[in-house]
Amino acid sequence: MGEALNQVLNLGWECLDMQIMDKWSAVGLGLEYTELRLGRTTMDWLEIGTELGNHVLRRLEPLVSGVEVMGYSSVLGLLSKPIIDLAIGLTRIRASRL
Repeated sequence: MGEALNQVLNLGWECLDMQIMDKWSAVGLGLEYTELRLGRTTMDWLEIGTELGNHVLRRLEPLVSGVEVMGYSSVLGLLSKPIIDLAIGLTRIRASRL
């Protein structure tokens, strides 16, 4: 189970190229660690959240049963921090016997 958990935690963000990251920045997504900024959720944010959820699902397909965009940034027009929150449902993982 530890190996499966490590795979979930290490999503392989290196496969997200700079064009994708630039797109996120261009629509106002992302914060520096010490920054606090609020904005209204836009259709661009919702589309990027869906794209990100699909990416996570594809990368972890055997381990993940579903991915949902959640939180304030998942509601169009709501005031929120410019970050995407994902809820990831894991499939049942059978623990190895020691």
